[in-house]
Amino acid sequence: MAATSSAETYTHTFEEGQLTASGGTVTLSDIEWNTSSATSIGWNSNGKGVQIGSGSKPNASYLLSTSALSECKIKSITVNSSMANNGDAKLTITVGNQVSEVFTLGTADAAYTFDFDGAMGDITIKWEATAKAYYVSGISIEYTPDASMVTVPTPETPSFR
Repeated sequence: MAATSSAETYTHTFEEGQLTASGGTVTLSDIEWNTSSATSIGWNSNGKGVQIGSGSKPNASYLLSTSALSECKIKSITVNSSMANNGDAKLTITVGNQVSEVFTLGTADAAYTFDFDGAMGDITIKWEATAKAYYVSGISIEYTPDASMVTVPTPETPSFR
């Protein structure tokens, strides 16, 4: 009998203080992510989440990447993101060698989703901007674990008395 595995979802909602301008490795909802440095990192109390860059110090590029799910088949990735008024920011998502379309961010927090249809490899989320700040409030990744990652419970042997 063939084993089947169902899709699982990783989600992370950002909180104040989770990212720093110096970059480095950070654990977000039990997964380690590598972060690039930034001109500034702040918090937007109006629900937009982590603020990357500012009006006076725009951040040209920011990366979040992880290899934690590289052995999984990625179905889709959703990034909740936005940019400041009169800003100019774009978002791309990469899994292995498959790259999403380039999303132009709006000023309201929105879900940007790209379907990867089973791509495998490291995940990189990249923001690029020429003006103002951009924001990230959450990440959601729908994936199917590799068969070697699935733990099948050992059946209990009935005891006879």
